[in-house]
Amino acid sequence: MPLEPHWCFVVLLLAALICYPIDGATFYPLCEFVASTNIELVHSEWSCSTTGDAIGDPCTWSGVTCVDNNIDNVTSLVLSNETLIGTLPLNIGVLDALTSLHINHTGIVGVIPPRIGCLSTLVQLSLTGNELSHAIPTTIGCLRHLKILDLHFNRLHESEIPTELGLLSELLVLDLSENLLKGTLSSRICEFPYIIELNIGGNKLTGTIPSQIGCLRSLNYLNVGHNNFTALLPTSIGELSQLVRLDIGENYLFGTLPSVLFGLSELTVLNANHNSFTGSIPETVNQLHQLENLMLFRNCISGTLPLSLFTMTQLTALQVHQNRISSTIPSQIGSLTNLYILRLHSNHFTGPFPAAVTELEKLRVFEVYTNHITGSLPVGLGNLVELLNFNCGHTHLHGTIPEEVGSLVQLVEFTTMNTEIGGTIPSSFARLTNLRQMILAIGRYSGTIPSGLGSLIYLQVLELSTNFFSGVVPSELGSLSDLTVLEMENNKFTGTLPEMFDSKFYLISVTLNNNHFTGKSFIALLNVCDDSHMASH
Repeated sequence: MPLEPHWCFVVLLLAALICYPIDGATFYPLCEFVASTNIELVHSEWSCSTTGDAIGDPCTWSGVTCVDNNIDNVTSLVLSNETLIGTLPLNIGVLDALTSLHINHTGIVGVIPPRIGCLSTLVQLSLTGNELSHAIPTTIGCLRHLKILDLHFNRLHESEIPTELGLLSELLVLDLSENLLKGTLSSRICEFPYIIELNIGGNKLTGTIPSQIGCLRSLNYLNVGHNNFTALLPTSIGELSQLVRLDIGENYLFGTLPSVLFGLSELTVLNANHNSFTGSIPETVNQLHQLENLMLFRNCISGTLPLSLFTMTQLTALQVHQNRISSTIPSQIGSLTNLYILRLHSNHFTGPFPAAVTELEKLRVFEVYTNHITGSLPVGLGNLVELLNFNCGHTHLHGTIPEEVGSLVQLVEFTTMNTEIGGTIPSSFARLTNLRQMILAIGRYSGTIPSGLGSLIYLQVLELSTNFFSGVVPSELGSLSDLTVLEMENNKFTGTLPEMFDSKFYLISVTLNNNHFTGKSFIALLNVCDDSHMASH
């Protein structure tokens, strides 16, 4: 429903009153920017006299576009990724020929001037990534030809989303995300009949998502995530048949995911994380024929993973962690050969480690920790040559680490913490030269530390505590210059520590107790890291 005529009249009357030049303002329009910012220091050609006259040809200034080289017909002003100090000029409305105004990622502070509503020919307005604050001026509703309004990543607050934006009947893109806006999402959302992108995520909006959202039939991107919306997800969302990306994550939504959600056949991204959704993932999930990224983590979803899910071979990310999903991980998971990210951790999965995962040769992240899975790590893990993160900690896994894991040369994190996995650290780990974290704590590991670990020059975290390691610590470990966490307590280490550890002031956590270390290097390390959690015996 359009805004009532009296609202239109009030807004337009206000615009008419404010669009007279400020008293005494005789500056050439672009010189308003020179007066209110330090742009003359950033771009030396932006130069004006003390009386407000342009020096040189403004049509040649950086970011300025003129029609027919006419300095009184500036149609576009684009200033992006500059370091500007100052504010938007209060008299910005004098640039009355502008069709495009982009001032992005500049550090501009202050308010959006009400006189911005005087730019009656404006089609694109983008002021993203600045430090603009206070309210969105209602006079923006006067920009009747506006198609793109992008104000994201600012500090806009002190108001709700202005009702007057409903006058922007030609709007295609509205992005107010990552601000501090409050209030509710108006049920008059239908006033944007042609809008294709609506992004209000990352604010402090409350209330419910109005059922009228379903009237925005042209939407292909909807983001209402990271707000404080409550209640059920309206079933009218199923009417958004053109939707390609949907983000409803990080709210307080509850109930089951409506079945109509899985009829949005154009969706490529569905993000419903960090809510309180219950029930199970329906078998109809495979109706999302184009879906590539499914994010349902941090909810209260239970039941099992439907077998239909594993027919969705276009999936690149499956993230259902931190729920209450149970049963075994089906062998059919091996059919999702396009997966890059697979996060199943913190659920109630049982049964053996899913060996079929080793068929997912594009996999970069695999996290299955904090489940009840059993069995051992398959030799086929060595096939996952793209793997960056692997975490199977807090499970009932046993056996040893296959030597083939040393083929995963892209690995950044490898964790088996709190499992029954044991044996020795494979010598092939020396090839994992991109490794930042190796966490093998609370396991059944034994033997000595391979000297080849000294080649892991980027290693930051080494946790070997509460195992059955023995022998001396190889001197090569003393060259790990990036190491910040060293945890080796509750083992059977002997001898002295590498002398180079003496000067490692960057170690922020060291635990060495319940071993049999001796020598001055051990005592020196205790003194260097006096604030760390350590014991001397």
